[in-house]
Amino acid sequence: MQSKLSKLVFNHININFTLTESCNFKCSYCIQGFNQDSPIVLNINYFELILKKLKKEIIKNKITSLDITLMGGELSTQINFLNYFELINKVFENSSIEVHVNFLTNFSGNFNFFEKLNNMFNKISITFDISIHPEYFTKINLSKIIKFINIIDNKNDIIINYLYSNYIFIPDFELELDKLKLLNKKIIINKTLIRKAGYIDKKRTIGRYCNALYYLVFPDGKIIDQCRQKEFNFINFKVIPKIIECYRECPCPFLEKEFVQINKNQIINN
Repeated sequence: MQSKLSKLVFNHININFTLTESCNFKCSYCIQGFNQDSPIVLNINYFELILKKLKKEIIKNKITSLDITLMGGELSTQINFLNYFELINKVFENSSIEVHVNFLTNFSGNFNFFEKLNNMFNKISITFDISIHPEYFTKINLSKIIKFINIIDNKNDIIINYLYSNYIFIPDFELELDKLKLLNKKIIINKTLIRKAGYIDKKRTIGRYCNALYYLVFPDGKIIDQCRQKEFNFINFKVIPKIIECYRECPCPFLEKEFVQINKNQIINN
């Protein structure tokens, strides 16, 4: 069995940086459950050190692709957070590693922030993952979203997550979202029912075997290997390419990814 499993390729890493918990929205249903007024921000020098260490680990383990997610809180309200994206460019732009950046935002910041970010990368692609919150519908500027759709770089993508509820009615908004699809066929629109605060849509993954490499980094600098229940700091951080059996239900980002799914019967039979 071990010889069979050792041939499996660990070719992808997901790393999720929560740079700050501070957010200009105070949604009653926030799934993160963050302290939305927290002043703590991940130190940018520490962020750069993690990226460089990650790059070394990727090269050492012959991993070919990397997804980096940057989120808050909300980053677009402070122009200085663009410096974190620029560091990704600095560390990975000229490498052979295929890098994709995901940016989670409520799109409430200055348009200049999004415009600069859209034009920042030459080789690296970025997905703008925009959430639309019914409790702040009056702050949603559809004309700004439409303007951005019209200028977005061809290598980049937009996802619009429309959060809806049974207690807040937004008239005709779904019709407006349908119009956005006509502007750009690459746009993905997700409709999600709001649940209680802290609710996460967990997927049945217990007992699934895979080679997922999924890391979370928090504003205090703590690094968590989400799938292997290990905690690191910058000094002892390392990639552990080892087959694991999923131990809990979670919002697994790998569930639909063929390159990490391993059939349990295959392991038992071999």
